[in-house]
Amino acid sequence: SDISCYSSADGTIDITVSGGTAPYTYSWTGINGYTSNSEDLSNIPQSDTYTLITTDNNGCTSNTVSQYIQEPSAIIATTSVQSETCYGENDGSIDLTITGGSAIYNVNWTSSTYPAFNSSLQDLQFLSAGNYEYNIVDNLGCSLLTPAMSVLVASASQIIVNSSVTPIDCYGNSNGAVSLTISGVTGGNANILWSGPNNFYSISNNISGLSSGVYTATITDPVTLCSAPPIIETINPLTTYNIDYLALDISCKDADDGSVTITPYNLTNPVYNWIGPNGFTSSQQSITDLSPGSYQLQINDDFNCPQDSQFVITEPTSLSVLSSVDKVSCEGGSDGVIDLTTSGGSLPYTYVWSNSIPNVPVNAGLQEGSYTVTVLDANNCSWNETFDIETELFDTTGITVTNVQCRGESTGYIDVLGVIGGVSPYTYLWNNGFTTQDLIYIPAGNYTVNITDATSCTISRTISVTEPSQALSSNVSTTATSCFSNSDATAVANPIGGVTPYIVEWFDNNLIGVDPDSLSIGLYQYKVTDANGCSFTDNFDVLGPDSMIVTATSLINVQCYGDATGEINLDVQFGTGTPPYTYSWIGPNFTSTDKDIYNLEAGEYICRVTDFNGCQVAVTYNITQPQQNITSFFPIASNYSQFNISCKGGNDGWINLNLSGNFPPFSYSWDNGETTKDIYGLSAGLYTVNITDNLGCVYPYTITLSEPDSIIYLSMSSLDYSSYGVSCYGFNDGLVSVDARGGVGGFSYQWKANNVVMEGQFTDTISNLFADNYQVLVTDKNGCQMSDTIFVTEPDPLFFDTIIFAPDTCELEKGSASVDILGGVPAYNYYWTDYKMDTISDVSNINNLTEGIYRISIKDLNDCFITSDVKINNLLSPIADFTANPSHKKWQEQLINPFIFVDQSLTFDQNIINWYWDFESDGLYDAFDSISSVSYTDPDNYMVSLIIETEYNCFDTINQEILVSRYELYPPNAFTPGGDDNLNSEYCVEGIGIKEFKIIIYSKWGGVVFTSDNINDCWDGTFNNEIITGIYTYYIEVLNIYDEVHKEEGTIKLIR
Repeated sequence: SDISCYSSADGTIDITVSGGTAPYTYSWTGINGYTSNSEDLSNIPQSDTYTLITTDNNGCTSNTVSQYIQEPSAIIATTSVQSETCYGENDGSIDLTITGGSAIYNVNWTSSTYPAFNSSLQDLQFLSAGNYEYNIVDNLGCSLLTPAMSVLVASASQIIVNSSVTPIDCYGNSNGAVSLTISGVTGGNANILWSGPNNFYSISNNISGLSSGVYTATITDPVTLCSAPPIIETINPLTTYNIDYLALDISCKDADDGSVTITPYNLTNPVYNWIGPNGFTSSQQSITDLSPGSYQLQINDDFNCPQDSQFVITEPTSLSVLSSVDKVSCEGGSDGVIDLTTSGGSLPYTYVWSNSIPNVPVNAGLQEGSYTVTVLDANNCSWNETFDIETELFDTTGITVTNVQCRGESTGYIDVLGVIGGVSPYTYLWNNGFTTQDLIYIPAGNYTVNITDATSCTISRTISVTEPSQALSSNVSTTATSCFSNSDATAVANPIGGVTPYIVEWFDNNLIGVDPDSLSIGLYQYKVTDANGCSFTDNFDVLGPDSMIVTATSLINVQCYGDATGEINLDVQFGTGTPPYTYSWIGPNFTSTDKDIYNLEAGEYICRVTDFNGCQVAVTYNITQPQQNITSFFPIASNYSQFNISCKGGNDGWINLNLSGNFPPFSYSWDNGETTKDIYGLSAGLYTVNITDNLGCVYPYTITLSEPDSIIYLSMSSLDYSSYGVSCYGFNDGLVSVDARGGVGGFSYQWKANNVVMEGQFTDTISNLFADNYQVLVTDKNGCQMSDTIFVTEPDPLFFDTIIFAPDTCELEKGSASVDILGGVPAYNYYWTDYKMDTISDVSNINNLTEGIYRISIKDLNDCFITSDVKINNLLSPIADFTANPSHKKWQEQLINPFIFVDQSLTFDQNIINWYWDFESDGLYDAFDSISSVSYTDPDNYMVSLIIETEYNCFDTINQEILVSRYELYPPNAFTPGGDDNLNSEYCVEGIGIKEFKIIIYSKWGGVVFTSDNINDCWDGTFNNEIITGIYTYYIEVLNIYDEVHKEEGTIKLIR
């Protein structure tokens, strides 16, 4: 098989051998010395004829076999590339020419610049700048030897435009500006066309005097005619404020409720000044309660941009309503009318009627009654009125009624006094069938009469004849007498029905009048008469309690002399008095409210028994006792220096009893459990003994044993060093004094320091003490002792924790130092001194120091003292310096490649924290970095200033001059000499950046009419004192500041 693709080296030859004697050997030869001993050939690398000689085992050879192997030609591709005509135009193209291989070709394009790009076209169009890679596969599936060949579509030069916008200072002004800086133009200066609001037009880089709006610049390369993206700048005021106004006129006549509401947006500290009619002024944002008239407002803010406005507040005329009313023609009818006519105010009108009819000015079909209407105009100004709709007169002149006096009788009268209005004669018809004008002797009830006049108009009247709602009756409420024989019962009548007020009369059983509030037990009668003279009579009984009987059910006398063991028990006989009962006892040193009383002394006892009604019975009883037994009692107790116990808490006391009496023998019972007459080994306290005689009577006695107080002492440092016992750390100026109290006096003292006896210290005070623990033992004359430990403390050592200092810088007295103190006793006193030992500060930190050595001394509250020295060094002043790269540039060049300024200052171990660059000597800082750049809008000599500031607030300044130069030549093309107005009367050439200048002006015949080598010389249009109109030719030769020679020719039109 042939080689599949160029350089693929995959050709093969497969042979078959027969005959001879195996095994066989093989000898292949080919191009470029190719040999092989294989039977078959594979991976044949090149196109050629390959020859084989076969030899068998006997050395016999075959005939020569030759085979030609073919190889396709290589695929060759060439490209023709068209770059972008303008930056970003996407109009690049690649033409791909393919030869070799086996047509037809399959092309696959990709792009490393645009990963999403893919194409199978052979030639590419409308390409963006970038790298494009292609691969080719022919009809045999063979590819390029080098796949993914890369083709570059070059980018056109990009026009780069930077704009600087100066906003309008105040709303409504026209002082905005835009400045353009353009680079990347191949043909010198770009063509610029500005457009904006109000038909604005300009071809300059810099435009000014702009009002608010959007300004668009089209920038075009004059050579390539390529354009940059349009520059669109919006010019707005610095303060993009806006103000909304809402003026409301006065709602109703004389309401004076007009208002103007101001809503500002983005104003900074606005100030409002209002002026109005009748001397009105205000500084409020919005104004209210305004009367009619013109109001002027001026608003100003921090940007000093005033704005004036005027508002006219009006008011409507008064709301006026005229009305007419028609009466109801006949009682009960509904043909009344209210008709309103409204004017003034503000249309439309709204009518709100109390009878809820719709919004109409005429309210018809009305019955008799009151109707209220509210008329509202468009501003809710209102007019209110109430109308009374009456009926045409037809009524009675009056009706009198006589009511029934006592319920159930027929004694009523109705008298119709007469009729007024209507048309006589009148007829009457009562609801009980009578047709008379009046009714007599009628029972209670409602009576209706219809009165009809001659026109058949009827009025109806209903009259009520009343009677008491209930027949007169009564009952009696009584109370019983409080006691059987008392006359304090009461009776109260409770009449109902009839007509109030009532009269009540009271009688006993013999019909003799009695007082109902002082009744005794018995039978009584009463009579009730009402206001109409109706009466009611009835009888009632008054009850009361039975009399009370009190007896003593038991009485027990006192058993032993002086005891309180008597008893009295009482009983009230059942059925007497009114329970419950109360009791009040009085006796010797005794009162009680109990029924039965106990633990009574001998003597007379009186009890007053009171029942529920307050009825009382008094009874008296006597309690007796035997004669007294013990006739003398003399206890004797131990004595130790006027105390019964020797020391506080001791138990060496004793008590001996001496007594006599009438009924021995006696037995003894002590409260500590002892039963002997005398007791020993006692501590301080109360001891009670119960002595019992032969009758069993017990006599208690109490004896008190005393003891001295404990030895109590108060310890203190008599020299108090701010709550410490020693003034300063390590000092021995402590003192301890003990005030011993209690015991029996006669104290002696023993002192120890940290449990070691202090020799020679026997008084209550020790001094010259270091900080330590001190023990004292105090003994009184009874040998009683007490000890305690006293702690003498000292403050911590006084020392400097930190001393922080900063050097002076630039000899500006900026050195500082501060100290932190630990230990000792706050508060601290600070004493800073200079090298002359003059005190310069008394606080912990000190500033504004010059170079030198300073001493700080500290004294604490206890006058403990420490001292240290602080050295303040001085840092040298920085030296400002910078380089300008370069110091002179062409104006156009520096617009593209600005001046670069690099700080080269010497700081002497200080760090610069701020750089202040002033590029135009206007006192305004333009940049704040160590490396800065600037382009200037106009050619000139500029003084660049750099101020540096270090971390220690040291400053230095340096100034350097740089030059921005420019060359421009402006020869006019026409002038008008000899005019009266002297405008454009001379031909003058102007220019910038010119070192040498020469001009020659020729007439149309070639004669020289003017020549000069001074650009300030102008031609007045004369030659030989004549001015001749026509076309002239000029020749100008210039040497500019860059030492470049420029020559220009042109024509001049002289006009008369």
